Amino acid sequence: MLCTHEAHPFVPCGRHFSAIHPGSIPDNSKFSSNQAPLHAMFKDFSINDKRESWRMRRSPMSSEGCDEELYVSGRVVIWSRGTAQGKSNVLRCFTADSPVLEALWCSFLISASFDFPVHNIQLPTENDSAEVTRATQVQSSVCIVETGCVNVYTHDGCNYSMALPFTVKKIWETKFGLLFERKVLPEKAESTKTPKKEDTTKLPVLFSLTHPLEELSPVIYTSGNVPAAARVSFFSEPSHRVVYSNVELSLVMTYDSSLQLHCLWSVRRAKPEEAYIACGFSVMDSSHLSGMMSGNDASHIGTPVGFNQSGNGMSRLSMHSGMSPSADSLSPFRANSSRIGSPSLRGVVLANMGQPRNISPSINRLAVFSRSHSPQGPSNSTFRINTPSPLQRSAASSTAGLFSPAGGGAVGQLGSVADIAEPLTPEICLDHVWSEPTSFPRDCSLCAASKVFHVSDLSGQRYICYLVAYKQQLRYIRYEESNDKSQLIFGSPAIVAARDAIPLTTLEMILVLDAKFNLILYSGTMKVNMVHVPGLPSPAMLPPPLSDESLTELSFHRGEPITSSRPPSALDVLNIEELRTLSPVGPEQSCRSYLRLLDSPTAVAELSFQRSSFSNLGCILSLSDPVDNRFTVEITDNSLYRVTFPEMTCSPIIYSCLHALRWILPRDSALVLLTKWYCLRNAPGICCGHSEWNQFLMCLLNLVGYDVNGHPLLSTTDCFSNERNSPTFQMKKRRLSGQGTNSDWDYLIKSSHHKFFCETNGSISGLSIVADKFDPASESGSKMASSSVDTSAVLFPFLNYVLYALHIVYEDMRLDIVLQNQLADLANLLYCIAKDLGHELYADHYCRDVPQLFLMKGKLKAKFSPEQLSKLQTLNCFTAAPPNIYQWLHSFLQRQDCKPFPLIPGVNSRTEHVITMFVIMFESDSTHETFREKFLCRVSAVGRRVSDAESSIFRVPSAKTVPERIVSYMAQLDQNLRSRLALGAVIPLKEAISYCQHNPPADWPEAAYNLIGREDLAKQTRHSCDEEKFLISNPVKKDFANQNKSTKEEDDGINSLDYELLKLRFSKDLRIKEVRKLLQSSLPVCISITQKPEISDHEFIEEQERYLFATSIRTMALPVGRGMLTLRTYSPVPTEALPIPKLCLTGRAPPRNATIEMTHIDVPVNMSHWPQFHNGVAAGLRISSNLQMESTWILLNKARSESLTNEHAGFLMGQGLNGHLSNLPTLSVHDYLIKGHEMTSMGLLLGISANKRGTMDIGITKLLSIHIAALLPPTSTELDVPHNVQVAAVLGVGLVYQGTAQRHMAEVLLAEIGRPPGPEMENSADRESYSLAAGLALGFVMLGKGSEVLGLSDMGMPDQLYHYMVGGQKRPLTASYRDRYKSPSYQIKEGDCVNVDVTGPGATLALGLMFFNTNNSSVAEWFVAPDTQSLLDLVRPDLLMLRTLSRSLIMWQSIEPTHAWIRGNLPQIVAQYAFDRRKYSKDPDCDIDFETMSQAYCNIMAGGCMAVGLKYAGSCNSDVFSTLYDMAIKILRLMSMSVLIEQAGKTTVENCLSVIIVCLAMVMAGSGDLSVLRLCRVLRSRIGTPVTYGSHMAVGMACGLLFLGGGKYTLSTSPESVAAMLCAFYPRFPNHSNDNRYHLQAFRHLYVLAVERRLVIPRDVATNKACYVELEVVFKDGRTIEVLAPYMLPELHQLSEVRVRGPRYWSVEFKVDSNWDRLKRLLKGNGYLYVKQRVGHLSFEKDPKGYESLLAQSLIREQTFGKVLKAAEIRSFTSDPFVLGFAEFFCTAEHSNSHLSQMLSQVLYECVSHEKLEVLSTLMSLHHNLSHLDKSCRPIDLWQLKLIVAFYQRAKENFPHSRLVNPEFFISCQSKVEAILASWLQSAGPVLASYFGGEDWLPESPNEQCYNLLAAFLSWYSIPHPRALLQMGLQQVQTFPSLFNVLRPSGLSVSSIMSLTDAMKCAVSVTDQSQAAV
Repeated sequence: MLCTHEAHPFVPCGRHFSAIHPGSIPDNSKFSSNQAPLHAMFKDFSINDKRESWRMRRSPMSSEGCDEELYVSGRVVIWSRGTAQGKSNVLRCFTADSPVLEALWCSFLISASFDFPVHNIQLPTENDSAEVTRATQVQSSVCIVETGCVNVYTHDGCNYSMALPFTVKKIWETKFGLLFERKVLPEKAESTKTPKKEDTTKLPVLFSLTHPLEELSPVIYTSGNVPAAARVSFFSEPSHRVVYSNVELSLVMTYDSSLQLHCLWSVRRAKPEEAYIACGFSVMDSSHLSGMMSGNDASHIGTPVGFNQSGNGMSRLSMHSGMSPSADSLSPFRANSSRIGSPSLRGVVLANMGQPRNISPSINRLAVFSRSHSPQGPSNSTFRINTPSPLQRSAASSTAGLFSPAGGGAVGQLGSVADIAEPLTPEICLDHVWSEPTSFPRDCSLCAASKVFHVSDLSGQRYICYLVAYKQQLRYIRYEESNDKSQLIFGSPAIVAARDAIPLTTLEMILVLDAKFNLILYSGTMKVNMVHVPGLPSPAMLPPPLSDESLTELSFHRGEPITSSRPPSALDVLNIEELRTLSPVGPEQSCRSYLRLLDSPTAVAELSFQRSSFSNLGCILSLSDPVDNRFTVEITDNSLYRVTFPEMTCSPIIYSCLHALRWILPRDSALVLLTKWYCLRNAPGICCGHSEWNQFLMCLLNLVGYDVNGHPLLSTTDCFSNERNSPTFQMKKRRLSGQGTNSDWDYLIKSSHHKFFCETNGSISGLSIVADKFDPASESGSKMASSSVDTSAVLFPFLNYVLYALHIVYEDMRLDIVLQNQLADLANLLYCIAKDLGHELYADHYCRDVPQLFLMKGKLKAKFSPEQLSKLQTLNCFTAAPPNIYQWLHSFLQRQDCKPFPLIPGVNSRTEHVITMFVIMFESDSTHETFREKFLCRVSAVGRRVSDAESSIFRVPSAKTVPERIVSYMAQLDQNLRSRLALGAVIPLKEAISYCQHNPPADWPEAAYNLIGREDLAKQTRHSCDEEKFLISNPVKKDFANQNKSTKEEDDGINSLDYELLKLRFSKDLRIKEVRKLLQSSLPVCISITQKPEISDHEFIEEQERYLFATSIRTMALPVGRGMLTLRTYSPVPTEALPIPKLCLTGRAPPRNATIEMTHIDVPVNMSHWPQFHNGVAAGLRISSNLQMESTWILLNKARSESLTNEHAGFLMGQGLNGHLSNLPTLSVHDYLIKGHEMTSMGLLLGISANKRGTMDIGITKLLSIHIAALLPPTSTELDVPHNVQVAAVLGVGLVYQGTAQRHMAEVLLAEIGRPPGPEMENSADRESYSLAAGLALGFVMLGKGSEVLGLSDMGMPDQLYHYMVGGQKRPLTASYRDRYKSPSYQIKEGDCVNVDVTGPGATLALGLMFFNTNNSSVAEWFVAPDTQSLLDLVRPDLLMLRTLSRSLIMWQSIEPTHAWIRGNLPQIVAQYAFDRRKYSKDPDCDIDFETMSQAYCNIMAGGCMAVGLKYAGSCNSDVFSTLYDMAIKILRLMSMSVLIEQAGKTTVENCLSVIIVCLAMVMAGSGDLSVLRLCRVLRSRIGTPVTYGSHMAVGMACGLLFLGGGKYTLSTSPESVAAMLCAFYPRFPNHSNDNRYHLQAFRHLYVLAVERRLVIPRDVATNKACYVELEVVFKDGRTIEVLAPYMLPELHQLSEVRVRGPRYWSVEFKVDSNWDRLKRLLKGNGYLYVKQRVGHLSFEKDPKGYESLLAQSLIREQTFGKVLKAAEIRSFTSDPFVLGFAEFFCTAEHSNSHLSQMLSQVLYECVSHEKLEVLSTLMSLHHNLSHLDKSCRPIDLWQLKLIVAFYQRAKENFPHSRLVNPEFFISCQSKVEAILASWLQSAGPVLASYFGGEDWLPESPNEQCYNLLAAFLSWYSIPHPRALLQMGLQQVQTFPSLFNVLRPSGLSVSSIMSLTDAMKCAVSVTDQSQAAV
């Protein structure tokens, strides 16, 4: 009997949580007040509303032992996860609108390619797994099914809801998504819903869903007994229902209620031709659905190649055999949609519809299928009815007569087949692979499987088991894959009597509740033992279970044979009664009786426990919720208990031994071993004193045939044997007699238990040890010799198998530094077996590793006789010489021939990886396949086949260098495996790590970087695309806020900056504090005006308010600049609304801070409307663009009042510019627009257009067309759209069609530039802004295309634009425009000429953008400024600025940042006479208009400056800066001279100054330049005339550009960015806050489309703090600059390389040809460049000049030699806690061993100074081994040194770089070892004489270290065994030359041969002396 862990009461976690859950909140908004309560009562009332169910699974995110639960109760679904401490955490809680029918976990494949090869069955090992590999993502989700809809919630936060067109009976998870089983209603119910009582049960019953955004598609199936053209049909038989689905195997089991048969189907993707056949041919009568399973001859049901039924074995799911290929099919149809399963399929179907055919009437039923079955009504139907296309209309004309109303159904009512437009293309296909034999009893429809599961047994055989509860049968189907893994082969079924059953997947067993309510454990079909569950209530305390007098234990049925591709002998009919003989324990045999059998076969009586003592008979009703080795039991009082089975073993050694034996033994023998071991380990009442290893020994030796009572391995283990032999341990039984015998007492006092008791308690008890005249060891030997061996034992014939398998485990343990200490236990076992079998070489091998075994050499004799040995089976791969992994590696390093090393998959994987690593190192030309064949030999039992899970998944990577290949390969391994490798095996890996650490490849994964200790590169790889949240909670920001004494009552919108970064970039001044003060607009301004005595109080108040009005103009202009400053610096809380700072237009007068408001003066009406809009945009732009904002959060920020606000309108535009409006539903957009709020419409249209820039989105185009009359049909209703909304919509069209050169849009926008005024009162105000917007939009559409665009050459677009620019006669309007403008304008009379003042700006910029960077000199000449005064008088001065700018855009490459180039744009006359009136004032002949010349001068120079600013935006170029800065200073000086400024006008000069300031800030964007900031501060201080609202806006924008995005962003100069900047920085600023005449103010925010992140922010990976790092930037032209990061990189297209340089940090490189994409992702994400500080250097913050590091290094060099280090001294040059701790505890002068401290100090300095801390442990281990060599030497430690020496001798050509360890160090170690062994050799004559003499015993030496040194000597020099020497012909000692000639070919080194010569001479001399003495 087995015993589980104690059961614990189980209550679902969701039950506790649902008890406190408030439940769903009814929505009564749609009902009136008197209807809501009544409706709520009936709506929420349901008898089954609180149905409870749950399912459990193993948590994929937590450690072992944690389960996840999905609990359903009524409308609530709770997803929880357990913890290792037994607690549960609720992960998600879902509340549905209606009762939940079912909830389950599922997954969907995203962006996968479904092109599969043609196979009858596609197994997951080939096709499906390949599909998962091709899929870009597996989307894990939770699916919740309600009455009328299904909701899918993904793990990443997305949710999808889909209406169901039918009632769902059940859903199932598959590899490709979900299967939906339609509930077929009774016939009477169907007849009431379906017109004309059509038989809707013939419709498909199984549908698939491959993604929540897809549509449900019907499932088809294939059968192999019909022609290929007719083998596909829909799964439409209602008698079939799904009972099981398996994702791993991609299988589905169905049950046919009409035939009472179970079938298995393989799930795969439907092929295009199958979908075509299914949609193009009709399904005949479905009465034949189950025909292929109904035949009497079930033996033909077999492999999926074909069913091959005969007679009446036709499938009920197959076609008629006589069906015509042209017949029509029942095919579900759907409406036209964007998702078409196959374009070719759609075309074929539509083409076929055009031919007259007889359509099956079933299509008519299908048309109304969705309406008749959908719980939601027709609106939720998946099968929609559409208006046919012209092609469909033509097809309908030929078939309309076939669909008469008399034909019945909805199709006849529709009138044409074209109304059903597109078929629902099948996505999933089921292939029939197995059917239940007809010999199984079939007497009712209740025989459907209630449970189905997939499980493997302990021998690796796989089964599909299904429980037929009605029959109380558990039926097994054994299966395996074919050799090519293309199909499944199923064996004969078997039956076990069972009320209930569950799989225990981790144990590979099945727990069965039999007919008598007993728990029985099975492994496959083999009965293991009965199970006792402690902790359950006693059966006497529980109500009895339901009695069943007829309940008897069912007999086992023989399965019927089935047809298979395997030979008949391989599929013999299984019989469970025969299998029961293989059971190691009978049903009535307890675990203690089993222990007794293992202990003493000579026991007098059978001892067993009473069954009632441990039985749970009658207590357990059912089993459920199996997860790994855990399950839930329900007892008779309906309470639940959670039970856990113990693991197979807790020891890694035993696990490896069992796995090796399982792999190498035959299946039956391995199954017996594993089941007996599990029974022994988990028997109830087992003594806690037994170690697991001793239990394993007892089990294994018993199965091999040994007498476990007399075996030395068990008798010499005192603790174990004493407890075993103790009377208290003996198993109890009913005493037959009350008196004992004398033999009982003799047995007791002679037992080892008595000896142990006397040794420990002899002084108290007075007992003494009985004297024995024999030596215990010899007694044991005599027992061994005399005891018999049971040759009939299960494993006795396979003893060689056992030895070889355990030896492979032993060799793998030798490579594990943790398991090396336990080698002795396994070596003792192997030594005994090897001695008994006579394998002396194996026994000697273990003696060399465990020298204590030399003492047993003469005490153990061979146990087996030749007759017994002849019964042993031989293993083909068994070798006479034992495989030695260390010897193999040493021979490989010595370039000797190496035989393939044995490999057991999954057992000695460590050996496999070490060999692979060495082969990669020195056999670089070997591929993965060739080296495995050459150096590895797979060992397995006959008939074993390696599965995918057991085969090696690690591939040898292809890299440039050998170290890179080693690291890439080892990075695939587990961290635990790498860290536990032995020293000799790990030193090559450390060398490779040292090399790659300095030269890491650029394309490695994160694991490889972690392996080489480059955590900086690993974290960079992990976070290259992630946005880290350092923006909200920042300690530096808090410190800065604390330093600011002026505590702010409200958020000013600027406190979200990254002050940690700003403090690092600008640490020497207070520019951040200053710019924050300049741009804040949420605080009242200070009105510090002194009242003069002659001014009254009333006048003084008015003066204060006038001053407040002047400052308010500046305040209202600040939000635009503040939006630039705080761009994308804030991460909002999803549950809170975004705080929008208040736009404060009040003031405070000191000293009393009296509030001043503008109540006594006249102010413009609505002057704060646009400033509030800008304030909202600034708030919206704060949100980071890397976040995914849901539409619900956007609507959360909507004002609660019904009226919309200007700030929310700006917020919407800011969201769109940052890309967050893509999630805004169309319905929400409609709700915004129907309110008619002008600014909301503007912000929404611009935001959505910016979000869809360049996409030509049809939906957005329709949205914009509503607001543009030119895009509406001529007969459309005229809409009253505000003018500003039209302007925004026009530019939105340009954004949506940016760079597309779309002809229709270009034509419309070209005409809109010259749109005439009218009709009537329309288009009469602010026409200039509309024309400019149209021109800019046209420039966006035609950006850089020129006039050579295909399809636009006939439009004459450049000529038309030139006509708009220079003027002339108006050209005739097109027909559509003539109709629209036939009514003239009532306000404006323009005449027949083009109004250049309206059309000129837009046409000029449109031409410039259209020919951007084309260098078209002919077009550029159009923009040259006139060179005569008369011509200059014809051009408005501000248009000269635009012409100069447009000419520069065309000749983009000719722009130069020099004064000469800017002045070169001036005509000669302008350069000569501008601002020079005084010189020519006395010349009477001078008729120059100096005002015209001066204004032309200012505008042309400003246009040139803006062209320079656009080209060099964000470059921080010093030449450009000085040029523009000089121009700004020149203009400032000009303004101070009233004589000069009058010649041009203050307004003109002010506007030009504003343009130059903005251009200067564009060039220095993101740099925070102090000179520009000072200039802006000077200009900001001006208040009053002529400083306008636009001037303040320009200054604020300049301040914001300097610190764009908190100093993280800059501007790009791509063509799209230039166009956006031209629109945002249009060189004409508004005069007042409501001025939109020439340029819409909302366009000022389009600069966001031109920003990009190029700031590199170094961050120390250890401290996670920003730091200074030296960068080297290499340009493509060869220039190199060295900068200190944080640094704003130049545009990436100019660079070729960026790398971290300097001695302080490890190098990081980004190169164009390798990892340039990583740099782009880094900058796109958060800009953090993770760096790792080198040991021995301090950061720039602690050591700015680097002096401390240099001084510390020189100090260390002086103190290292002969002195010890102090922790304080090391702390001066490193902050590594590992180094500091090591120095503090091991390198102090106070250490007791000063020599050790001095040595460790030198080792530490060596490692630290040469950056190789990873070798510190290696050096310490070597030092420890050598220092204890002569005392407690371990031979395995010498192997490490031996391998290291051999490695460095061969690694010279593969590792040319510097070594981790000086080779001289190993030479000295080698010399020390040889010296110690040579010294020992002089006194080791007797031991050597005994060893080489071939004697079976060695003389006992008073110093046991002698045997340690003997083993060290044999291992170090690789001395062959004496038997091997005899085989070489060395019967006596020879001279060194003769030995060299004989032994050198065997691979022994010269030193080994010399040592062997000396050893043999010593042995001979001792032998001669002994003979002489005799």
